[in-house]
Amino acid sequence: MRRRTGLPLAALGLVLLLAWAAHGAEAFTVVPAARLLAAGRGALSSGAWEPVGSVRDVRVPAGAAALAGRLAGPGFTQVDVRVDGRLVRRVGIRWKQPSVVKRGQQVVVRARFGGVEGEIVGEALSDGAPGDVIRVRNLGTRKLLVGRVTDAGEVEVGR
Repeated sequence: MRRRTGLPLAALGLVLLLAWAAHGAEAFTVVPAARLLAAGRGALSSGAWEPVGSVRDVRVPAGAAALAGRLAGPGFTQVDVRVDGRLVRRVGIRWKQPSVVKRGQQVVVRARFGGVEGEIVGEALSDGAPGDVIRVRNLGTRKLLVGRVTDAGEVEVGR
C-alpha cells in the first residue's frame, strides 16, 4: 500500500491564498498590453506593423512604470519592464507588416529567368506582406507557383 506524502491540493491552494493576502493585492500592478505594444512599436523602423498573435497584460511587482523597447531582430522587439531600474520582466513581441495581398485576390505575377521577363495573372492562395513567400495559381495553366510578394497585388517568381 502506497502512503500519500505532501499537502493535499486544497491545502496548497489555501497556503497560496494566505501568502497572497499577506502581501496584499497592491503589491502587484498590471502593465496594459497597449503600453507594451506602444513601447515595442517605438523600437521598430518606420512603416506600419501589426503584432503577430496576441499580446497580453503583464502582472509585475508594484511600481513598474519604466518600459523600454529595443529591436531584437527583424520584426522582433523586446520590451523591458523595470522597477527602480531593475529588470523584472522582458516581453518579446513579434511583428509583421500588414498584408498587401489577400487570399483569393487576383495578382500580377512577374517572372524573371535570366534576362527574360514576363507577366501573367494569378490567384493568391494565401495572404502576404511585402517580402513574404506565398503560393500563387497561374490562372491560364492552373499550375502552382511560389513567389515573393513585392507590392500590393504583385508577386515575383524566379530571379
